[in-house]
Amino acid sequence: MIRGLSGVKNKSIANQLGERESQRAGLETMSAQFDPWYMLAYLNSRQMRHMLDGVARSAIAGRLQPDDLRQISIPFPDDLALVARLAALAKEAADIQKQLLPLRRAGWHLSDNKVSAPAIIPAGVPTLPLDSACVKWGMQIKNNSAKANSLIREQVRLYAGKREVLVAPSSISENAIEWLCSQLAELPCGMTMEEAERQGVIVPMTPQAAENALKVLELAENETRILVDRIAAIKIEISDELVAVFEEIQYPPIH
Repeated sequence: MIRGLSGVKNKSIANQLGERESQRAGLETMSAQFDPWYMLAYLNSRQMRHMLDGVARSAIAGRLQPDDLRQISIPFPDDLALVARLAALAKEAADIQKQLLPLRRAGWHLSDNKVSAPAIIPAGVPTLPLDSACVKWGMQIKNNSAKANSLIREQVRLYAGKREVLVAPSSISENAIEWLCSQLAELPCGMTMEEAERQGVIVPMTPQAAENALKVLELAENETRILVDRIAAIKIEISDELVAVFEEIQYPPIH
């Protein structure tokens, strides 16, 4: 991470400085005294959120604008050990976010409340086109016009609303059908079951293969949940550390 303003050139900073551009060298020297990781920690604290709630101008709840941040002053404690602890926590959270970035790009949904991975068949799982798999599994599609990506599972049956779409033998596990339902949910919006069969959508060859795919998915989700939970815990740690140092102030709302 860049330390201070030295070498940072962008239009936003130039506009902010305006006629004070001549003071740039002095501001760069001053900014080098502050640990950017500490500033990142404070920006992610509960205390910062309380202040921002009062100055946010966006009509969309929870949405922040660059000018909102410009109205906030970041306090620096005299306790350098505290600054170092908070900086370390912020860096740990940033490192975890880097680990999560490829997952976000791959379509994972990651939030404090939910961690879910797209149902992509793992390597090594044998597959068949959907129509052939239906025969091998002993499944029957009863509504070809149903949208494949909006089905819900009840035991070993898939429904579109109250309409039965797919029926599997009772000998097949609910986990296998859960995988199938999750995979169908990844298909393009509007694709019908008939189109999915015609286009040869690939699914696990057997119910056991589908169960194995689901186990791999759930294991990956559980491992990722640990990382997401750690980020949430870090934010709490940062805010708790700051409680004894800074009073939580909410700026008066701007009208």
